Amino acid sequence: FGDSTRTRVAPCSCSNGRKMFIGGGSPQASDIEVITISSTGNAIDFGDLSLARYGPAATSSSTRGVIHGGFGSDYSDVIDYVTMSSHGNAVDFGNLTAARVSLSAAANQTRAVAAGGDISDASQNVIDYIEEKK
Repeated sequence: FGDSTRTRVAPCSCSNGRKMFIGGGSPQASDIEVITISSTGNAIDFGDLSLARYGPAATSSSTRGVIHGGFGSDYSDVIDYVTMSSHGNAVDFGNLTAARVSLSAAANQTRAVAAGGDISDASQNVIDYIEEKK
């Protein structure tokens, strides 16, 4: 199919059905790359996360990709978003209620949910959500 722009462990990814976005990863990376799903070819640089980190979770709607938590120099509670239709850096959107890495996330067109994760080898039972206002 193609090649990634770099080697990474524990990145996050999301899609709007046309493009796949891959961000973060270890070693602590801040870059985001994008591939067009319908055609073969290499990934290209899209922009950067607001904070370099690995083990975040990602969700998406048809217009935005959202990156939740992860681990950079410490456990992160940062939520970033990217506008999928234009290349550019992620924007700090807000914060999770608890910083954590290796969390899970899912979304529909109006709500994204981030759950679980880990802080210093202690599993978390926190569930956060964000919602798009119409």
